Amino acid sequence: MNFKIEVEKFLSKIKNKKFFVMGLLALLVAVGSIGFVAAKYISNYQQEAEIHASNFHFSSNYLEYGSEAEFTVSDWGDHAITFLLHNYEKENTALIADTAITYSINVDPDWTVSVVDAAGKTVTDSNGTYTMAASAAASSHSVTLTYNGDGEPTVVHVSVKAQSPYSKELKAKFNLSTKKGIEYTVEDKGDYNILTVYTNNYYGQVLVEWDDTHSPDNTCDYMGAWRDGTSGTLDAKEYTTYTLIFFENAAGTYNKASFTVREGA
Repeated sequence: MNFKIEVEKFLSKIKNKKFFVMGLLALLVAVGSIGFVAAKYISNYQQEAEIHASNFHFSSNYLEYGSEAEFTVSDWGDHAITFLLHNYEKENTALIADTAITYSINVDPDWTVSVVDAAGKTVTDSNGTYTMAASAAASSHSVTLTYNGDGEPTVVHVSVKAQSPYSKELKAKFNLSTKKGIEYTVEDKGDYNILTVYTNNYYGQVLVEWDDTHSPDNTCDYMGAWRDGTSGTLDAKEYTTYTLIFFENAAGTYNKASFTVREGA
């Protein structure tokens, strides 16, 4: 047995293993570095996306984000419902979107959609999408849904989805009044009262009467011809709400019985 040759073989094996271990360690370090860089990139990307998303604001006076808001509507005269879309947060009008917003509107069948901007100009859609122009100031679009089907609908679901620059969906469910005949409420506001008339399915003349402890506010819509008498007439439309104001002639004269509302002249 050649002792020198065997020693050289042994040393060669150790050397090869050493290089293998060093190479493996180098590979692990490289992979770890790549993973760290990738994680940092993803983190930075997410933070950047959150910063940009924080500049995106899209809201409505009725539709809600995250869940379907629900309303009962007694005022849908002309078989139409109108709501607003804002380029700001309705809870804070100082938070305004810094870019144009493209959105689509999804509504139940038999309802048509029309949109106008803050200036009252018609906004036309392009393949079902609408665009709210970029604005440094708070701005809105007014959306009107009009029923064109047969019979009387009882509910309508609507959703509006912002498609660009970020995705955000606003939803609402409107329960449509099918009550019959005139209804009204009276609210005491201190030195004046608010009489609210709901026509439901009735249309035609409505007689409003009040006692001499109240006087009609002639500056209100529908009350311009009413003077200091004790009755006035509305030419009412169906499914419409009329808000009427009466001043109290003396303090503490509020009394719901002071008012009566009935169908006919």
